[in-house]
Amino acid sequence: MELTVCTTRRYRLVITDHAMIAIATMTEDESRAQTAHALFGGLLGAAIAGDGGSLLSGGSVLNLGDGKPVPPLRHIDKVLTCFAAEVPEELSTSRGWPKVLPSRRVTFYPRALIGEVTLGWLGALCAKVAGQADELEMRIDILEVWKARDALRRWAYPLK
Repeated sequence: MELTVCTTRRYRLVITDHAMIAIATMTEDESRAQTAHALFGGLLGAAIAGDGGSLLSGGSVLNLGDGKPVPPLRHIDKVLTCFAAEVPEELSTSRGWPKVLPSRRVTFYPRALIGEVTLGWLGALCAKVAGQADELEMRIDILEVWKARDALRRWAYPLK
């Protein structure tokens, strides 16, 4: 399976012919801690960031509460979130699939549900997803915008 993997601050965005897949590489707590350490350093940064006790410890909850195993990518027909450990083997064993902790959240956005995608030259990506109140928004690393734009065009996403 051909994958295009783009980097953002907190995610890896995987673009395939069937879906856009957002893989969390850090939690909000970790992001807050990283920012606090960068701004304040040492003990003060650690104190501001908190103890990180709310981080996920791992394991599987079968599709984050849906109670069913994650189907093969071509059969995913709704926005679906699971843990990295639950990702179908067709993806997790594909060349280029990002290596992340098994407890990281992975969200699938099927191409059939994506109504419009905008991708600015500075990396701002916004995708309207049918049936979702919120849009998929992230900032792709500026050096990878061309790669994302190429993948979106190749697989006929509605790119504006």
